[in-house]
Order: sequence, then structure tokens, then C-alpha cells
Amino acid sequence: DTSYIDLTKLIMNNFINPIISNYSFPCEKCKKCYKFIEKTSIAKLPKILILSLQKTDIESNIKLPWIVKFSISENLNIKDLVDTKLYKYGNCSYSLFAINNHIGSSPKSGHYYSLIYLEAFKKWYSFNDEEVSQEDDISPNLYNYILFYKQNK
Repeated sequence: DTSYIDLTKLIMNNFINPIISNYSFPCEKCKKCYKFIEKTSIAKLPKILILSLQKTDIESNIKLPWIVKFSISENLNIKDLVDTKLYKYGNCSYSLFAINNHIGSSPKSGHYYSLIYLEAFKKWYSFNDEEVSQEDDISPNLYNYILFYKQNK
């Protein structure tokens, strides 16, 4: 049974939800105790954003039937993840340019191949061992393992 997960929601769920601590710590100045909130955010944007999709059950080492939905043609905007107090400048928009895929029942066996967008030709190509072929139908599927994005200028 295949499950579908939206990439943007997946990313947001890993960043936006703050964790409130059960412990209190005293302020160095006023000595009053406060609970702290832990939140992950981005302070500096990378030129290349690599998203590894966890699709393996760690205990059983079996691939999970998840399809992460992402757009080939639309930009990925991560501005809501950026801490504007630390980073005020730069484009938060990224374009997908490569996908690493895995065919096989576990990460210990199977075959990896890549789909890469070649800007010079404005087309997607499959790089599969010694064979390179043009791909016309690029869409999210069970085989997607790593997504590569480049920051838009």
C-alpha cells in the first residue's frame, strides 16, 4: 500500500514545530527560571540543497512504500525556514536539477541511477550505468531517494 507525502509539508514539519523543554533553566541576569523552546531554522542558505528522503525502516531494513510529492517545474521556496534575524539576504527559491533513484527491496541491494536536468538542452536525462537517454516523463515515484536543488539567482 503506497502512501503519499507532500515534500513541502515534510520539510515544514521537520523545521517549524518548536520543542518545548520540560526543564527550566535560570536566567544568568535575573536568576528567574524559564523553560526553553528549541526550534530548528536556517541561518545561511546553501547554493545546493540536498534532500535525502528517508524511505527505509531502520529496524527491518525494508524500503517503505512512500511517494514524496514534489514539483519538477515549480520552485521550492524555503523562506519560512530561514531565521531572518540571522540571515536577511538571498534568494530562498530553489530549482530541482537532479534526482537519485533506487530500484530494489532494500538499501543493501538494488540499483541506483540518476535523472539530471541539463540546462544547455532544457531537457531531463537518465544516467543509468553506461546508458544515457532523454526522459520526457519525470514525476514523483517510489524510486526517488535524493533530490538535488540549486539556488535560483
